[in-house]
Amino acid sequence: MLFLEDPESGGATLRWAVLVTPRAEANDAGDVTDASVSLAISSAIGVAAENKARRVGVPLLGAGALAEPASRIAAIVVPALVDAQRQLPRSTIDEVVYLASSDDVADPIEQEFNRIVRAAEVANSSVELAGGVTRDLVDPSQGIPLTDDELGFAPYVSMLATVIADRETPLPLSVGIFGKWGSGKSYFMAMLRDRIRGLANSGDTRYQREIVQIGFNAWHYADSNLWASLGDEIFRQLAEPELTSRERSEQLRTELVKRLDQRRHLEMATQDARVTAAALQEEIDRAIAQREASAADLIVALRNSAEFGSRVDGLWRQLGISDQVEQAKLFAAQLQGTLTEAD
Repeated sequence: MLFLEDPESGGATLRWAVLVTPRAEANDAGDVTDASVSLAISSAIGVAAENKARRVGVPLLGAGALAEPASRIAAIVVPALVDAQRQLPRSTIDEVVYLASSDDVADPIEQEFNRIVRAAEVANSSVELAGGVTRDLVDPSQGIPLTDDELGFAPYVSMLATVIADRETPLPLSVGIFGKWGSGKSYFMAMLRDRIRGLANSGDTRYQREIVQIGFNAWHYADSNLWASLGDEIFRQLAEPELTSRERSEQLRTELVKRLDQRRHLEMATQDARVTAAALQEEIDRAIAQREASAADLIVALRNSAEFGSRVDGLWRQLGISDQVEQAKLFAAQLQGTLTEAD
């Protein structure tokens, strides 16, 4: 019997039961074999997965009324259940509960499960020893804890870090790290960086508290002015205090929100400016139209005046301009000047 929790129940209520038999044959005379118990467990787990059960409760099939030894059934049920669960997607079953009626039944279950766990740990450790992934590049801005020391540098790192961070150490102090290519110089420096940071934050009055560690990779500036680049990098990193990843993320998020607010304000100001410009353009258009109308009225009035016409004819003769086109151009230019002065 396998109990399945309803995924929609939201609690620990057991809603379903799947009846399975550990017998090799579908009758009371069938024997309980290892294969039949394993098949019953794997089949029941398949039913649980199909019904999207999140928690499963399993008794030792055969150790109850069939009076099979609990140690024998546990040696079959527990591995079969683990194997069946490994075949399922990771998000199918979250929890498995082994049901036992007494300590005599519970102890074999626990022992078998611990055996599987120890075997898995041994397997994982052997795989780790055979191969794995280890970074071979060291970030100059990150530290490596002494607990991760794989090259035996910890004693030397601790010694140098203590001297460097000590308040009584005369300054300036220069320390050179020399070694062949790939000997672990960058690894050493990363461990030193982490240890110095730890001493500075330890609260111990023997050590300096305000220590800024500046990383500089000369290879990045090999084709430029090295000393100028070094000076620029020192002042830049001094101006920007060292931040953790979380602090840097918060800083970037705050800066992004600030920039977005500025952009929204600029967009609103731009929209207001467009509205104002449109209103001003309408006023200008109206003023031009009124000025043109006033100029047209003036010209009509002048043309209808006999006195103005005779005086203008005399002026044209004095100026020696008889061509009407030239007269019109000159008159328009003078009229424009008059309008400007009027404005």
